[in-house]
Amino acid sequence: MRRFLLAGAVALCALATGAATASADVDMYVAGGIAKNTSPLTGALQPAYSGSGYTCTTYVPIAAWHDNYALGECQSGWTAVIDDSVYLSEHGGWWYGGTFYGGYNGCGWVDYGITANGGTASTGCAPGYKTEPGAFIANGGKNVWTHKSGNSYDGVTVANSANCHEYGQYYPWSSSAHPAYEIRTIGAGSYLKLRYQAAYNYGGQSYYMVRDSAPGAPASWVFVPASCFPSIPPPGEY
Repeated sequence: MRRFLLAGAVALCALATGAATASADVDMYVAGGIAKNTSPLTGALQPAYSGSGYTCTTYVPIAAWHDNYALGECQSGWTAVIDDSVYLSEHGGWWYGGTFYGGYNGCGWVDYGITANGGTASTGCAPGYKTEPGAFIANGGKNVWTHKSGNSYDGVTVANSANCHEYGQYYPWSSSAHPAYEIRTIGAGSYLKLRYQAAYNYGGQSYYMVRDSAPGAPASWVFVPASCFPSIPPPGEY
């Protein structure tokens, strides 16, 4: 099991706070028919883990905090060191926090799609950490698009006007943000749910976290460039 790799990942974890979350994004714990964890994972301590090694078994959205904005996608075969867990009674499931490696290399939270691999390692992510929206969302965390339904939050539906590349990673907290790990290309006239604008641009244009809710989409939360859209509505709740 690899140790905590990147200085940028350590800086990301250092943004942790104990503040309450303001959103509970949909599809952060159900995607492709994979159910959320309604009982603790086996082979690890509760309520917190102590450097237990895990492997992602599918595309899994990595959240900034439990049940919060997505920061990227863990892909099948990528490893993680889990060191914290939280049960959210309002959503009836467990969330697991730690360091995610592979092409992500940073702190985050998931609540499905990981399995124990028997390894152990140290992690630079303090239990209870949270990456604040102002660190990865443009305009100090304000460039967010929200459609609220009950206790869940979703993106705002926008049609794309051209073929659109979806990426699993963009590293929105980093001044070196860039698209990576392309997942698929969707055709013009598809619909995506716009959630937030990344804090940093790449190649002279902004990038956005969106939800691809199309049946059969490999990953639910992905990054796309601004060129996908003919126009973008002002941030806000719709």
